[in-house]
Amino acid sequence: MRCGTLDESLRIASDAQAWLLKTAAFGGASLGETIADAKFADLGYPTVRSGVFLTLDGQYHLENDNVVLKIVGENHEWSNWIEVLVDGVSPSDIRLRVISE
Repeated sequence: MRCGTLDESLRIASDAQAWLLKTAAFGGASLGETIADAKFADLGYPTVRSGVFLTLDGQYHLENDNVVLKIVGENHEWSNWIEVLVDGVSPSDIRLRVISE
């Protein structure tokens, strides 16, 4: 069985990659921005309370270290969370980790 939080986290990762590839004139990254600079607002996701994106499957927030974008998805129903690390624009630049309590 797949967790919807995993699918949603991967969708956010893919949207961040697409944002980086788009030019600023079309809503993409500005010159000098990296994947780690992506914010939910840049990707078109509505947020609640200080940068948290909320769905029926879970809640998500973004972290960065100036090189890697980390998408953290928390699924309270299954008591697990997903970490998706994105450091570029190819499919192999996405890595994930599922953590259960």
